[in-house]
Amino acid sequence: MTRPVSEGQLGAKVPDSLYRIDWQPAAGVRLVKSLEGWAVLGSDDLGLGVPAHTEPVAADVLVLPVVSAEGDVPTRVHETVQATLKQLQAWLDGPSDGKLLVVTRGAVAGDPDLAQAPVWGLVRAAQAENPGRVQVVDVDDLPQSLRALPAVVASGEPEAIVRVGEVRVPRLAKVTTVGDPLDWAVDGTVLVTGGAGLLGGHLARHLVARGARKLVLTSRRGLAAPGARELVEELGAGVTVAACDVTDRADLARLIESLPDLTAVVHAAGQMDSAVLTALTPEQVANVLRPKVDAAWHLHELTASRDLKAFVLYSSAGGLLLAAGQANYAAGNVFLDALAGHRAALGLPATSLAWGPWEGSGDAVDLTHVARYGVAELAVTDGLDLFDAALAAGEPTLVPVQLADLREADRIAPLLRGLVTATPRRAAAAAGPVTAAPEAGFADKLTGMSADERETAVLQLVCDNAAAVLGYDDASAVGVEKGFTDLGIDSLAALELRNRLGAACGLRLPATLIFDYPSPLPLTRFLLGELLPELGEPAEGALSRESAVVGGGATGSDEVAAIAGMDLADLVRSAMAGTETEESQ
Repeated sequence: MTRPVSEGQLGAKVPDSLYRIDWQPAAGVRLVKSLEGWAVLGSDDLGLGVPAHTEPVAADVLVLPVVSAEGDVPTRVHETVQATLKQLQAWLDGPSDGKLLVVTRGAVAGDPDLAQAPVWGLVRAAQAENPGRVQVVDVDDLPQSLRALPAVVASGEPEAIVRVGEVRVPRLAKVTTVGDPLDWAVDGTVLVTGGAGLLGGHLARHLVARGARKLVLTSRRGLAAPGARELVEELGAGVTVAACDVTDRADLARLIESLPDLTAVVHAAGQMDSAVLTALTPEQVANVLRPKVDAAWHLHELTASRDLKAFVLYSSAGGLLLAAGQANYAAGNVFLDALAGHRAALGLPATSLAWGPWEGSGDAVDLTHVARYGVAELAVTDGLDLFDAALAAGEPTLVPVQLADLREADRIAPLLRGLVTATPRRAAAAAGPVTAAPEAGFADKLTGMSADERETAVLQLVCDNAAAVLGYDDASAVGVEKGFTDLGIDSLAALELRNRLGAACGLRLPATLIFDYPSPLPLTRFLLGELLPELGEPAEGALSRESAVVGGGATGSDEVAAIAGMDLADLVRSAMAGTETEESQ
């Protein structure tokens, strides 16, 4: 059923939550020339003149030049992403304490290399899961740009591009003006892939309210998809649901051929299959890339000759921010952004929307967790207003995301730094990489304590940081024998807790730390052993005595044992389960 709207409601406006990515000259970049301690993983095609190795080696800086695979676009993307993932995993699993510098060519801005661009999504996940260890830079082929690589590393910026020797870094900037709103009240069919999913359903209602007369929504199961039949009944005879596997080119071609009056395409299909990067399997990568990469490319090719007024790709801010545990999903979404740039370069309509989390969407994010990074959820009405404004803006890639008060964020991602003037309380968080410097002499402080004092200090450190991750005011709410998952720490929060403890202790800790040591007491024993290995593991009895000092709480030993025995990938998938699984069905 449609509802009448006024001209004022239909007019384009610019919501506060619509952003573009600006590539700004990096501030304070120091000229650095030395490549001492550098090495290359693979062939030194960049001509850096440093040792090249076929396997990861310990080096101050290991350069990983990304090599594009051959074949059609989907094949090139899949093979390039899989090969780079394998190299990232090998390096992260290795002994090196140095930095990895991933180098792409022409993957960012303008008409991007569609095979190399998704690698940036992989790297953003690696950075989120391993703060301060991985950087990515995109270069042109000019010698002065290659000579700027040491300056990029010295800057500490997680990502940058170098053009004609100038280092530029990405910052979000508000979109302040848009053109006329798109008129949906015209003859023609609008195709919405993933239209039976939650976000697709919101959009279908919105387009009908805006006057769209004919909508075709796709789902692999057609009307058998949950909620599909009810949606058609709600919206009326002008809306149909087609059973179509959009990753199958032939199946999609048949559908598009049946729509001679096709005037707009919205690709909202997708799928999630999450894991930390080091545990991600090739199958998980392929499963997530297909509905993003293959389907979007098929839509591009099959509609290139049509006179479309809109070609919209539902991407995700997870490809830019909050990528921890979602390397494959981030890679797929960055491809959508790159495809929009490619279409724009061809003079074709294109809008890729890197959405932040929507209200009630269940988008594989813990909203309490992401709020500490300055990201909030979008109300449905706000999201639909942003959809209208984004299409009226006429830019190929935009970021509609609801940001909280960044001055109160625990972390200010580099991408967001241009949006806030840091207060003294937050200046340190905004000024550098997300990792904090190790607490000076923490291990030395422990050596001057008695055994009981050492155990109390480390246990307090664990509980204080767990409380901070959970948003508690103090550590008294953390039962020292209670499992972290029982406390509400999911895979994203587990990575944050690992990162906090690693920074505080000056230790390099495994991504699986919180699952390997699933409650404060065993984690404290592990950290003590790492900080003061010469003293050996503390006695369990001593730690038990200290539990009353920090917080108490009884354990469910069976529950802790069960958590410890769970498969990491299962834990991550459980914690990160999102709505997009249905949208690709």
